[in-house]
Amino acid sequence: MEEIKVAVVGKVFEVEDLILDPFKNYLYEKFKNVVVVKPRFPQVVGALIISYRHTGIKITSELLGNIERTLKRIPYTF
Repeated sequence: MEEIKVAVVGKVFEVEDLILDPFKNYLYEKFKNVVVVKPRFPQVVGALIISYRHTGIKITSELLGNIERTLKRIPYTF
């Protein structure tokens, strides 16, 4: 069975005891192959990737690596 990664974003998930832990427990009970992970990129990059997909730009490991390297070079606060 292939592993399904679920990335959670948003301030609400910073409340681990109240929100995140029950959410993870629910997922683990319903889906044995789910792993909850921290997102690789900030939310704004997720929006960029979605826009790429909608315009037909192929999401490759090279593209993702370029985004990752660019984020390391520029100051940003998301």
